[in-house]
Amino acid sequence: MTELAGTEAQLEYEPLDDVDAAERLPAEIEPAILRKYFSLTRADLDEVERSRGPANKLGFSVQLCTLRWRGHFLPDTRDVPPVVLEVLAPQLGLLPMLLADYPRDEKTRFSHLERIRRHLRFVRTSREECDTFSPAWSTLRVTMPSGGRVTTRSSLPSAGAKSRGLFQRVRPRGLPRPL
Repeated sequence: MTELAGTEAQLEYEPLDDVDAAERLPAEIEPAILRKYFSLTRADLDEVERSRGPANKLGFSVQLCTLRWRGHFLPDTRDVPPVVLEVLAPQLGLLPMLLADYPRDEKTRFSHLERIRRHLRFVRTSREECDTFSPAWSTLRVTMPSGGRVTTRSSLPSAGAKSRGLFQRVRPRGLPRPL
C-alpha cells in the first residue's frame, strides 16, 4: 500500500477541533473493519462511477463506506485516515490522495449524500423521531438490509450530528415507524 502518513500535504492541514470526535473516523481502523465496510461491491462501484473526477469518486466512496459503517456522514473529509484512502483508492483505479478539496461546493455535497443515502436505503429521520430516543441510551439499534439478510448493528449519533440533522438511521422501506 502507498504510505500517506508522512506526506508534506498532510502535515499542513490543521486539526478540526470544531468537529466532534464521534463524527470523525478513528485514526486507526482494524483490518477486519476495513475489509467488511470499506470493500466496494459492484453496485457501489457503479454508483461511484457516476461521480466526475478522481477527488469526487474517492470522496463519494469514503462517505458511502462511512455511512454504511458508522451510520452517519462525515461533516468534513479533510481528516480521513490515510489507511481508508489506501484501501479505497485502488478499488477505484486511483492513487490515494488527500481530500482537501472534496466536495468543491455544497450542491455537489448534497447531491452525493442524497445518492449515497438512497443507494444504501437509509431513511431520513426527522427531528421529532430523534427526540423520541432517550439521551441516556448509549446506542441505537438499527436494522439494515445486507446481502439478502437483515442484520442489526449499533450506531452512536453524536450530539453535534443530531443537532445538525446529519444523523440518519436505517429502516427498510415498508416497516412501521417506531413508537
